[in-house]
Parts: sequence; C-alpha cells; structure tokens
Amino acid sequence: MESVHDNKNAVPGLKRLWEKDSARFIVFFSAVTAILCSPIILHIQGHLGGPPMGDKGTNLWNLWWVYYALFERHVSPLRCDMIFIPWGCDLRVHTLSIANGLIAAPITAFFGANVSYNLLFFFWTLWTGVFASLWARRFGLGMAASAFIGFLAAFNPYRWAHQPHLNLFSTAWLFLAFWQCERMLESGQKRSLALFTLAWLLALFTDWYYGLFTGIYLFVRLISHGAEKKDRAAFFRILRIAAISGAAMLAALLAYFYRPNAGAFQEIYIDPVGMKYSAYWSLDLLHLLLPAWLIYSLQLPLLNYGEFQLHPGLAIVLPSLFFIIADRPLWKNRPQRGAVLAMAAIFLFLSLGPVFKFKGEIVMPKGMPIFSPTALFETIPFLTVIRVYARFAYIGFLCLVLAGAIGWEKWKPALRSYSAPIYIVLGLFFLVETWWRPPQLADYSFNPAIFNPNCKSILELPFSPSNLSGMHLYHQTFHHKPIHVVEFSRLGKYKERYLAAYPALNFLNLAAMGEDLGPEDEKYLETRFCADVRELGPADIVFQSQPDKVRIEKTRLLLQRIGDVCRELKIPLVIEPGERVSAPE
Repeated sequence: MESVHDNKNAVPGLKRLWEKDSARFIVFFSAVTAILCSPIILHIQGHLGGPPMGDKGTNLWNLWWVYYALFERHVSPLRCDMIFIPWGCDLRVHTLSIANGLIAAPITAFFGANVSYNLLFFFWTLWTGVFASLWARRFGLGMAASAFIGFLAAFNPYRWAHQPHLNLFSTAWLFLAFWQCERMLESGQKRSLALFTLAWLLALFTDWYYGLFTGIYLFVRLISHGAEKKDRAAFFRILRIAAISGAAMLAALLAYFYRPNAGAFQEIYIDPVGMKYSAYWSLDLLHLLLPAWLIYSLQLPLLNYGEFQLHPGLAIVLPSLFFIIADRPLWKNRPQRGAVLAMAAIFLFLSLGPVFKFKGEIVMPKGMPIFSPTALFETIPFLTVIRVYARFAYIGFLCLVLAGAIGWEKWKPALRSYSAPIYIVLGLFFLVETWWRPPQLADYSFNPAIFNPNCKSILELPFSPSNLSGMHLYHQTFHHKPIHVVEFSRLGKYKERYLAAYPALNFLNLAAMGEDLGPEDEKYLETRFCADVRELGPADIVFQSQPDKVRIEKTRLLLQRIGDVCRELKIPLVIEPGERVSAPE
C-alpha cells in the first residue's frame, strides 16, 4: 500500500519535472503537433503529400527495405539484389535514410511502411520543435521566445515542402546536435560530447545534407568559442571536441563505404551534378528578401515552389532585422549572438549556390557570371552531388530570427512579460504568410496483378516518366518480388547503363506509352530482343492501374511480334492474354 508520505512527495516530484524546460516544451509541442497534424492521427495509413509516386514512393520503400534486409533476409541493406535484376544495385549513395529505417523497423514489421512513415512524420515534427526550442534556450531566450524558434523550425515552409521526402523532413537530429553542441561548449561535459556525436551521426545517416549542416555549425562555433575564451584550456578543449567527434564521423563513413569483398569505395556509382543544375536549384538574391506570396503577387520570374519557399515571411524577418540593428552594443557584449549572425550569413550565402542570380537570371557583367566560393565544391569528390543549395537557407533564416529574438529579449527587458502574446501573433502571421496547410493525404489503389503467386519478378509498364519508378518501389513493399527498372536521384547513370544493356525493356516501355518503334528498333527486334528477355529471366509484365486501351493494345501487338520472331529463332516465349504477360523461363 502506498504511504501518505509517498503521496506528499508525488506532487513536489511532478512540480520539479514541470519546472524543467524540456518537459514544458514536450507538452507544448505535443499539443501543437497533434492539432496541426491531426490528419495523421485520424488517417494513420493514409499517404502524406499525395500518392506514393516519385520520391514519396522511394521513401516508403526505404523504410521497408532497411527492415526487410536486416530482419527478414539478414543481409546488409546497403546493397539490394531485388532491383535492376539480374545486376542488383549498391545503395550507399542513394538517400536511403538508414537511421529512419532502423528506428521505424519494429513498426514497419507489424504495421507496414505507411504507418511507420506517418508516425515518423508526426514525431519528427514534435521533436524538431522541442530540440530547436532547447537550442534557442541556450542563448538566454525566455520560454516564449524559445518556443517560437522551435515553432518556426518545426512548421517551416521548407519542411512542409518536403512532406514526400522523409529523409529531409527528419530535422530533429539536426537541432539535437546544435543543442548539445552549445551545452558541450559551455560545460565541456563528456555526456554532451557523446550526445552531440551521436546526433551528428544520426543526422548524417538520415540525410547527408544534415550531416554537412552539423559539421558547418560545429566548425563555426568552435572558431567563435575559441575567439571568445582566448585561453589555453579552451584551446585544448576545442581540439579534443574536434578530434573525438571528427574521428567518430570518419570511422562511421569508412565503415559505411567499405565493402570487404570489393575493397574500399568500389562499385559506388554516383552522378556528378553539372554547375548548371546546381545553379538552377540555388536561390535567387530576391528569394532572401521577398516571401513567396510577394514573389507571386509581383509576378516575378522566380522559381516559387518547394525548395524555393524558404522565406519565413516579412512579419518575422523585418522585426528580427530591426532588433539586430537597434541593439548594436550587444554585438560586442554577447559573442554568442555574433556567432549566430555569422552562422546566418554563412548558410544564407551558401544557399545562393555557385553563381549569383537576380530576377531569375544569372548575374553576368561583361558577359561573365559572378562565381561564389561554393563553385569550388564542383571540384571536390562527393561534394559534387550538392544539387540543391537552396536548402542551406533553412538554417540561415532560422539563425537570423534567433539573433533577432536575442535582441528583442535584451532591448527592453520590461517588455518580456508581454512576449507570449506577441510571439503567438507572430506565429499566426508566420502560418498565413508561408501558406501553411495541414498535411495533405491521398488514397491510392494499384493493379492486383502484381500479386500473382506464380511469377518470379515483375516489370511494371510504363516505367517512364521517372516518377512512376517510386510507385514500383512502393508496390514492392507489398509483393516482395524482384523488379527491373527503378529511379534513384543519384543513380541516374546507373539506370542508363542498365537500360543500355537491356534495350528490350525500353522497347516494351515505348509500346506501353503508345509510341511506335523506329527502323533501328525494328532491326534490333529481329536479332537480339529474345536473347535479352531470356537473360532478364522470367517476369510478369504488369500495366499500371487503369491503363490506356490503345497502349495496352500496342504492347500486346509488340509482344505478339516478339513471340513470332522468337519462334523463328527457336527461342521459347510464352505470352498470356490479359493485363499480365509472362516471359519465359
């Protein structure tokens, strides 16, 4: 039986727990996330961000494949033999988001990838708000101001544009790393160093952009901290932090990329990105000045969707700039704030990419573009895959607002008692200005022919355009059978090599898209087509749901002709009528 003394101690214990910043932020963001993300709770198996096509289907597949490879097949998830058959594919440069796959594995096992995806969506929104608030709290902000920074981090238009991209939506580890970095620099505790290193690794293996963001943050903060302290003890502490966390990161990368049977860095296919593509996915100078709604209303020739809707709104940025400028004495008196401003400048500058753009055009005085230092990344191996520099602005804008909030808190201390209602109003302005909407859900049905128990592999037609490949990957999470053609964002060259080796797949795809074969295609059809089909092995050819009748007929006619040619060449080919067509053993 519980004693009276225990009952008396229970209330003070709860009071002490509530007095902790983390407990208050968890309660606040649990409530806010539950309200603003209620469609997830009400439709846990729905599809966020629309049907599972393109990157959405690929991210659902990522969750399934990490679980399936590790816990059902007991193999490494870094190589998959169930795609691009009979070749298989190395996935180490694919955005596999292995950290998400491991965390969600128990849920995926019992409830499937859809539920795992939606629960991670919910909890990463919640924990992004919590960790970003705790990070802001380390700079001396009050509870309301810190919660406001967490709210901007969690419901930023950048994150909401990436509902189909779970790897990019998973920003919680990023802010856990930032928070622990500040604690580590302040106290030097080994616990904070361990948590920072762990968060850095989880950020890297969630999405490598976030590993890079964390590395930049650490580098800037170590320099600013050393400049602030100017003593030998601080210098050696900085060296120890850099050595331990850097060594852990290097060891993890070497282990990730090393294959015992092939040697280090073998069979890694990665598509370098030309500068014109990097420039395309970079921000225009006006993106840093104007919110999306103003760009749209002024009809400016700027990209204005997804990656480019990063501006948190004039109601947020203008007050921040005012308090940064109005509180100039604090630039000298608060070195932390100077570090935040430096961080904002670095990340916003990086978001502009390798060449500067203005009003949708590359700035070219005297016919030559103005290159930024980020153009050097084009010459560094692996960094050439940075194709979306605009993403850096997510941290840049957040640091800018954080610096402004520091100025507000110190400018007129007497006004702090009114900070909560003011930040609530600013939060509402933020939602309106950024066109925020609750998570969009969609249902999806697929051709039941993929569940044929007698087939060994599946080729879904058509597989162009590329966004259909994500749907084929999503289907594999149900039928668990090998598939032929898929699309991975950093393995496009690998797909081209595969299709070049098996042109039969391209011909079938052309027919399924309603196109006719050219003279060269006809010549190939009479020589090697059947040999390709035999090498690819037995497969069911399945049309997408509700296919066009003309395309079905063209595909059937092509398959009939293939059958005639193969019989002449004495190569067996069995063609079944209907929407499913089987290739031979």
